[in-house]
Amino acid sequence: MKSQWLNVSTEIQPTLKWRMEYECRYNVISKRIESQSLNIGRDLHCWQMSFNWIPSGAVAGYYFRISIKTLPDIKIESSRGGLRGPYNY
Repeated sequence: MKSQWLNVSTEIQPTLKWRMEYECRYNVISKRIESQSLNIGRDLHCWQMSFNWIPSGAVAGYYFRISIKTLPDIKIESSRGGLRGPYNY
């Protein structure tokens, strides 16, 4: 089976405290999106928030985390689907 992929990744920082990243893998032969992910992060002064979402595929789901910057083991986490930890951030 032949396949050729086109990978697209973009990252923006609309403000000093927000960052967003989108990644997409497109199969040129089958003309289908193979995978995609959205990652959002926010600096909350001494806390840090991240949200990672993969809409489809083997690890489809989300992962949400708020943690103290200086003590990252102190955190609140929530996930659903195949994501069980930070995907990119």
